[in-house]
Amino acid sequence: MLDGLKKGWKTKIVDKDMVAAIDGKSQNKNKQVYWTYTINGQSSNKSVMQQHVKNNDHVVFNLGKMSN
Repeated sequence: MLDGLKKGWKTKIVDKDMVAAIDGKSQNKNKQVYWTYTINGQSSNKSVMQQHVKNNDHVVFNLGKMSN
């Protein structure tokens, strides 16, 4: 999935598999704001490096506050 993300948007990856920024919009650890994603409306517990998608999958990345 990471290859497709990088083809479409300027992307910064940290710790080998964590999305830190997409098109200049960055996560903020101090504010607990992170990038997450869904595939076909379902959350995934895999990193972008591990996640595989199919041609018709609908992937949405969201930048938002994580709750504990």
